[in-house]
Amino acid sequence: MASKNNVLSAEPTMATPQKKLAILGDISLARKLLEEYSGIPPTQVDSHVLTILNKASQHHDPYPCITRSRFLHFEGTQHPLFDVILSRLTASGTSSGQTLLDIGCCLGQDSRLYAFRGAPHRSLYGSDLHPEFLELGYELFNDKDKFDGHFVAGDIFSPSGTSALDVFEGKMDMISATAFLHLFSREDQLKACKRMIQFLKPFNVQDEFRQVIFGRQTASINPGVRVRESFEWGRKELFIHDLETFEKLWMDVGLMTGTKWEFKGQLKTLPWPGVKGVEGAQSARLMEFEVWRIA
Repeated sequence: MASKNNVLSAEPTMATPQKKLAILGDISLARKLLEEYSGIPPTQVDSHVLTILNKASQHHDPYPCITRSRFLHFEGTQHPLFDVILSRLTASGTSSGQTLLDIGCCLGQDSRLYAFRGAPHRSLYGSDLHPEFLELGYELFNDKDKFDGHFVAGDIFSPSGTSALDVFEGKMDMISATAFLHLFSREDQLKACKRMIQFLKPFNVQDEFRQVIFGRQTASINPGVRVRESFEWGRKELFIHDLETFEKLWMDVGLMTGTKWEFKGQLKTLPWPGVKGVEGAQSARLMEFEVWRIA
């Protein structure tokens, strides 16, 4: 039950990194990608994946997307914009090549899927706080020598002019922020959104395609501050949204940055049964969102 200040407690993520992990859920699309894109023999896919999962789980306080194999479910393909993003990346005859940045890209799995579906590698960018994940992505997909996308390790909260992520500034048409903003307090969400806007190309109302930031994240019909505890971060506050509060976030982002955004979103039942803590609360939902720049 929420307290008077709407702060909910959640269970610690885990006490120690797991020694062994299992492949959970449907990884049929990942299996196809690993066999046909990466050239992993079908009989070796499971052992290859388990090797990477266990390596990834040893870094930092393991994320649920790693420990529950969710990054291999390619849930982003269910986003209403997935085919739109892919068509923009693969379109010919546009005035300039479309670019996509995946913020908090984990092992860069979504970039590999877009590449497998025909997107030019040079149009694909990704960033993660942990360089180990980016390196493990090359190992997972066996493409260190063939993937020409751009991965950069860095902290989105590092100021412009001091960050490795400065290389993205002014270059992006589309930004994927899946399972990202819900990791932070509302104050930090505002900072992250402001930084993402700096990564977008200069706005021109006459551009052939509109700039968009989109993704999927944990939400709630009871929005507000949550408290998470982990052995890497300690006690940390984060803000979980519903549609109304997320739209208000972007209104505030617009006021901060002198930009205007059109928000679209929907709440869905969580597809991860049995998850404990905040994500498993009865009020928890999955939000699919898209924010389109209009000025």
